[in-house]
Amino acid sequence: MSDAHSDTPKARGGGGLATAALVLGLIGLIPLLGILPAVAAVVLGLVSLLRRLPRSGCALAGTALGAVGATTSIVVTGIALLVSVLMPVLSEARDQARRDTCETNIRSIKVGVRMHEDRHGAPPANLDILVEQELLSREKLRCPAAEGRGYDDYFYHPPADGAPPRTLIACDFRDNHNDRRHVLDYYGRVDWMTEQSFRELLERPENADFARALRKAEGP
Repeated sequence: MSDAHSDTPKARGGGGLATAALVLGLIGLIPLLGILPAVAAVVLGLVSLLRRLPRSGCALAGTALGAVGATTSIVVTGIALLVSVLMPVLSEARDQARRDTCETNIRSIKVGVRMHEDRHGAPPANLDILVEQELLSREKLRCPAAEGRGYDDYFYHPPADGAPPRTLIACDFRDNHNDRRHVLDYYGRVDWMTEQSFRELLERPENADFARALRKAEGP
């Protein structure tokens, strides 16, 4: 009597339900891709267990595997979303920190030039003189955004006697910050400008000498 009952279509179908739960539970262990199979495994497994269908071991295993797979996929998805949100923010924060350090370096050059003028009555011929006279740290000649270049990341050209205050005397090299530069004029003003704005500034008559020297240093 029991054999006949166990061989009914309901029993055979119930066993298939448990087997399906186990198979889907195994597939559900694949992160991200397995989240839907994992959920399906939990549902089928619970249905099989609640209805007390055959192969309860398979149903229980499928439910457990599905729960693990679904949880793993949710965690991985959450981490991926968090990283996708945080990466641009962290990248911008890193770039801003580099720009701030670079601006500090440019301002240190300005201070060194002023101190040299106070001592010698004229701006230095080059930045190495400031380093030799301990008016500028060699570390201040290294732009944090220009990785691997060394300690010559800023261009400097001394102004001629009687040069207007807005005459350029120093700037980032072209590749330091992609399409932008820090620019220092003889007045001591530091600007953060696009390459296009910088090129327009170079075309002013007072910056002709600076522009020629810069082209020679970094190319057209």
